[in-house]
Amino acid sequence: MLSRLCLLVLCCLPALAAADVDVYYRARADVRKCMSPVCGGVFVQPLNQPNFRCPGQALSKECYTYELDWSALQLSPEQQSAAQAQIASGRSVLRGRLNKQLFGRYGKQWVLSVTGAWAAATATPSADTVYQVRLNGIRCIAAPCNSVEELKLNSTVLLNIAGLDLAVANASPTQLENASAQLTTGLIVAGKHKPVTGPGGKSQTLVASQFYLPFSKDAKQCHAGGCSGELCGEKADELISFCEYLPEFACYATAVCEQQSDGNCGWTPSKTLSTCIDKARKSPLQ
Repeated sequence: MLSRLCLLVLCCLPALAAADVDVYYRARADVRKCMSPVCGGVFVQPLNQPNFRCPGQALSKECYTYELDWSALQLSPEQQSAAQAQIASGRSVLRGRLNKQLFGRYGKQWVLSVTGAWAAATATPSADTVYQVRLNGIRCIAAPCNSVEELKLNSTVLLNIAGLDLAVANASPTQLENASAQLTTGLIVAGKHKPVTGPGGKSQTLVASQFYLPFSKDAKQCHAGGCSGELCGEKADELISFCEYLPEFACYATAVCEQQSDGNCGWTPSKTLSTCIDKARKSPLQ
């Protein structure tokens, strides 16, 4: 009986592996300098799957896609441009399916049909495991209380944990408020577990190094400009400044210009940026 059960499971594995399901990816723009469609698309990396093999491609940690298909999200051309700008920053999470589409004389190319998009709350990079967490409705009279449901993305690993700590992510109060609101439906979080103990026994919390908020259809495409690249705004042709150089302007070369929590374009706050500016302002002009 056991041998028959094992045989049944093994027979089902290829079908399960080939199931047409959405996958969560990290995404980054392809900046290589060569002719399209060989270059110029988007690299996507399946979350939490280091041994994933891209369909029809060589063994790699990333899959190359000729383009992204945003039709499922019903984005306007302007909204698509804003979403592409977020991906260019290398801090986006996408959900979708890889499939081949015909592009005239270029033949069939891999395309990611996007069914969900999220942007990192801060500029802090993270290589931690990525989860979706939500409140599970459990109430306790003693801590720790496993009131948070945690699903490891691209897997079936589901746990109840005692809590979520977003302090390390260094996000703004508005971003933290938005994250709290997402906990009812599911917040995407990258982080590590920390053990906790109390009168209720032992459990663990998830300490977030980064979290991701859903892409908004009201998102703006932001541009860096000004004489020294020190300005950030929505309209590139209006970003004009006097050519008076200050040492702190060099800090904006690696900063992120994007839509902020107030809806306007601006430089995303980070510890790296603030430290750089403070140090530059204390240094004498060259």
